[in-house]
Amino acid sequence: MVRTSKRKSRRDPARPKRAMTPFLYYACEQRKILKDSGDKMTLPEQSRRIAETWKTVTDKSKYVKQAEADRARYNEQMKHYVPPVKV
Repeated sequence: MVRTSKRKSRRDPARPKRAMTPFLYYACEQRKILKDSGDKMTLPEQSRRIAETWKTVTDKSKYVKQAEADRARYNEQMKHYVPPVKV
């Protein structure tokens, strides 16, 4: 069986960035805290620790609000986005 390589299509640089999820907002905040605490951790270790603490967070409303605002931004930008014509 011969495998053919698929070419990865390039992303249009003018296309709006996707909206972030509540977890991603939380993870960004926690990564800064972990970095400032001085603990030497690899990225996978940081991700595991952040994921475990996310499961215990009871009030996620702050991050949900941020995600909703970002989702609204994304939807608004996508209304005005016109994809390039493929030839």
